[in-house]
Amino acid sequence: MPRLAAPGDSTIATVHDVAAGGVRRELRARLPALKDAGFRLAAHQLADRVLEAALGAGGPRPPRVLFVMEGKVYTIDQDGADQKLVSSSDHQAMSPAWARDGRRFSYMEFWEGHGRLFVQDVASGKRAPSPRPVRRLDFTPAFSPDGKTLAFSRATEEGTDLYTVNFKDGCCLQRLTVGRFYDNLSPTYSPTASASRSCRREPGCRRST
Repeated sequence: MPRLAAPGDSTIATVHDVAAGGVRRELRARLPALKDAGFRLAAHQLADRVLEAALGAGGPRPPRVLFVMEGKVYTIDQDGADQKLVSSSDHQAMSPAWARDGRRFSYMEFWEGHGRLFVQDVASGKRAPSPRPVRRLDFTPAFSPDGKTLAFSRATEEGTDLYTVNFKDGCCLQRLTVGRFYDNLSPTYSPTASASRSCRREPGCRRST
C-alpha cells in the first residue's frame, strides 16, 4: 500500500511479489494536499502506475468515464464521484469517446435530422466539427492511438460504412468499407493502430485493415 506523505513530499507505493517473497517495484509520486481539487486524480494516476507494475498493463486511460444522460455528455470518475456536464450545446448528443491522452473527446450531435461529429478540448471546452459538416449521419467516433485520426461510422441510403479523417490537419477523409446495403458500425483501433475492428449488422464481426 502507498505510504501517504505530507504535501510536497514523495508518496511511496511498494509493489510486493508474494510468490517470490520480494519487492517487485517501488513507485514514488508527489500528491497534492488531501483537500486539493487535484488529489483524487493524482491518486488515480498513482494507482494506475501500481496496476501497470503489478500486471504489466495500466488501468483505463483516461481514468474518467464519458456517458450520455438525457441527451447530454457527462464525465464521472470511476468511483462515481465528480460528475460534470461537458457537452456544450442544446443539441441531443450520443456516442462519446475519449482520445487516449484524456485531453480531448469526440461525440455526435443531431442537427436538423443529421449527425455531426465534434472534437472537444477538455480544459478549454472549445470544440470543432470533424469532418466538415455534411447532410449525413456520422456517429460512433474512435480516436487513433496517436490522437491524429478519427474513425467513425457514416450512414447513407446505401448503408453504413466506416471512414477516417485526419482531424488534426482538417483533411484526408477516407472511406474504409463498402457496405452495399448492410451496416459497418462502431470502429475501434488496435493499440498499434495497425488495424481497426467493426461490427456488421448481421451475425458476427469482421476485421478491416
